[in-house]
Amino acid sequence: MMAAKAYYTTTLVADASYTNVITNGDLAEGYCDPNTKVPTPHKEDVSMRPSDLHKDTPARNVFLYYNHKVNMASYLFFAGFGLVECCSDISENVLSEH
Repeated sequence: MMAAKAYYTTTLVADASYTNVITNGDLAEGYCDPNTKVPTPHKEDVSMRPSDLHKDTPARNVFLYYNHKVNMASYLFFAGFGLVECCSDISENVLSEH
């Protein structure tokens, strides 16, 4: 009988221009700062690209996730990559009596 839950290791390769990643996975040692848990992706080895991906495609980052703490169904793993532009503006609300 096959178990519905398992430990897993997942490698994700994403365009280096993505500014944000959100996931419920645990980054492998060496793929995040141990103190802050900020991701520190590795650069893709271009020589390992599939033949249908042109060698001049812009740089990509590699993320390695280990789920070795909780035995769970693989479909529960989520990862999202995207570009987020953060904007801010300062406004002042001055009440005056006229």
